[in-house]
Amino acid sequence: MRFSITDVHAHVEGAFGWVTCTENILSESRGNISVTSVLATNIFERIGVEWLLIHHHASHILTGDPSAGA
Repeated sequence: MRFSITDVHAHVEGAFGWVTCTENILSESRGNISVTSVLATNIFERIGVEWLLIHHHASHILTGDPSAGA
């Protein structure tokens, strides 16, 4: 599995920070190659001098016309 990160945006508000990005994932299983992208949010809390990851969420990026399947 290989991945790259694009569209990175970081924000800090007091002792909390969050990073949003696109995770671009390339994987291979049994000779089949799969490429996908997910939108991710990582939330951090500053404790002393360290930033600790306290939450991670990722969702697949939907493409195409959502009403096409209806």
